[in-house]
Amino acid sequence: MNTLASLKTLATSTLIVSIFALTACGDSPDSTTTSANEDSTNNINPVEARQATMHDLNDAMGVMDNMVKNPAKFDAITFKKEAAFLAETSEKSWEYFDNQSAGVGGATEAVWNDKEGFATQIEMFKAVSAGLNDVAQNAHNVDDVKTAFAAVGAGCQSCHSIYKAE
Repeated sequence: MNTLASLKTLATSTLIVSIFALTACGDSPDSTTTSANEDSTNNINPVEARQATMHDLNDAMGVMDNMVKNPAKFDAITFKKEAAFLAETSEKSWEYFDNQSAGVGGATEAVWNDKEGFATQIEMFKAVSAGLNDVAQNAHNVDDVKTAFAAVGAGCQSCHSIYKAE
């Protein structure tokens, strides 16, 4: 569904633009003070940025999950777009986990205390997301994507069981 992908992009862009606009309203035009909740390079709140990204990933998974659970609703074009979005976003959505001083948000301390384990989970998620995207681009029905989709879901659960706060 092109509209869904456009809405996700619009929502993420709006959040980023809003953050930029709000940070531009500082005390003085030459103010260089950055709070611990902002990325010093672009004044984006890392906690809000990663939560927005995770929300978008969850939305994409929800659209695909609905089709997997209801094969009669399978729409190959929509599934392909959601899988492509998931794979693309999985490659670039981790930079906002770099700085714990920005705040923990919905993450656990293990994200920063077990950086190697978290990095392994990220690489596994990237791989299964890319695998789902590869399969989805040639899918004609739910059976074509079920196994790859289940692998992504298992990857989400594996990471969230350790690195996401309840």
